[in-house]
Amino acid sequence: VFEGKKPISEMNEYEILQLLLTEARMISAGYRTPDTDSDRFVLKDMESSVPAKLAALLRIGEKQVVSSFMDTVRTRLAPIRGIPTKKGMENQNQEILDMFETFESLPSVPGKAIKSFTNWWTDENNWKDPDEDDSNR
Repeated sequence: VFEGKKPISEMNEYEILQLLLTEARMISAGYRTPDTDSDRFVLKDMESSVPAKLAALLRIGEKQVVSSFMDTVRTRLAPIRGIPTKKGMENQNQEILDMFETFESLPSVPGKAIKSFTNWWTDENNWKDPDEDDSNR
């Protein structure tokens, strides 16, 4: 039975974070390319099909989520290992809260992909990279 007032041991937390980091690394290794360059090429290629562009947009989002998750887990692991972080040892639980916020934002990713596709489709098929600044055009 889980008792909310009982603290988790630091060793238990460390092992769970290590398991999460291992799983995230396996997910990241499952992509054909670890970076988003090839996906961005698909987005900008005028000969790419709409489904290929949507898939590339989805992969970019997934890779960003996995990368952000791994960074958060590493940041959370650092104080447990005794490694100082940029924020110091102020609030060790903030990284865990950030992880949950990332997980809670996942359901909105497909909606954002559809919105990006709709914007692209109504913009005379002039594909826009989601990370590209409009002022650079």
